[in-house]
Amino acid sequence: MKYAYPSPEKGLVWVRFVREKDELLLSVRDSGRGLPDDIESRSGGGLGMKLVKSLVTQVHGELVTLGPPGTVFQITVAAA
Repeated sequence: MKYAYPSPEKGLVWVRFVREKDELLLSVRDSGRGLPDDIESRSGGGLGMKLVKSLVTQVHGELVTLGPPGTVFQITVAAA
């Protein structure tokens, strides 16, 4: 929230968790400012992003980042 909608802006964050065939899909989306253009050249992002990437790796998942508009993070893992 603090990056998508810096104070005093307000907005929504949508969270979706579904099973699609043999996969589980977690999607977190906002309609905020979006990611900075130089996000790929940064050293892996902040602590939160490093934690997310580490957890996705541990569950043998895939993380995809989409946008603009806003930002979408999608995590896909095999359903047990």
